[in-house]
Amino acid sequence: MYRGMRVAAVVPAHDEERLIGRVIGGMPPFVDRVVVVNDGSSDATASRAAACGDGRVLLARHARRRGVGAAIRTGYRKTLELGAEIAVVMPGDAQADPADLPRLLDPVVGGEADYSQIGRAPV
Repeated sequence: MYRGMRVAAVVPAHDEERLIGRVIGGMPPFVDRVVVVNDGSSDATASRAAACGDGRVLLARHARRRGVGAAIRTGYRKTLELGAEIAVVMPGDAQADPADLPRLLDPVVGGEADYSQIGRAPV
């Protein structure tokens, strides 16, 4: 829980066997559930995620690659089923820093925003 709210991380992943363990292992303790969406990977992404030993992990699978947007949508649906109050996306390629999560979550938890993102605005 983060400031009294249940948090689930959606991890879209396609062929990320090298990094998926690092992504899952880097999730802060306040993340209640980690929904890894294996998007039709042809490598060991799913088995590595399942074998990580983190009880917060739920593995969802697409039989064929549907793209990152579809993987995120599948993950969001799962977070709703799990009763999460906040869903965050943490890419399976480890390009997001879990240390940024409080900065991302604070505006939502504080009622200042319904959606928050970290990154540079498009030019």
